[in-house]
Amino acid sequence: MSETKVKRVLTLDKELKEVELQLKKLELREKELELKLKDIETREKEASIKNETDRLDNTKSNLLVSQLYILNWMLESAVIDEEKSILGSEPKLMRTYDDDEIDIIKGKVFKILNKM
Repeated sequence: MSETKVKRVLTLDKELKEVELQLKKLELREKELELKLKDIETREKEASIKNETDRLDNTKSNLLVSQLYILNWMLESAVIDEEKSILGSEPKLMRTYDDDEIDIIKGKVFKILNKM
């Protein structure tokens, strides 16, 4: 082989190695970007899960508050005592629930408050 051909082959070989090196650098960069993308996707999924958990917690809290309102209404409720009320006068009221039932309702209220 002539000296120019040898130089050309060496030059081409050197250029080939440089291209291979650049290709490896690009492959490494691609892997880095893939890892960053997976990290971003993971963070997005975590944020989505947190948002859904917060939404469920809010819904649960709203339900507990609704239960408290209902139980409070039950404790405050009264009916007209027809035996003690006189027609044409102010009605006499009596509790809707007896003492045992009121204790049960209060127990439910405290259970709900402990959940909150």
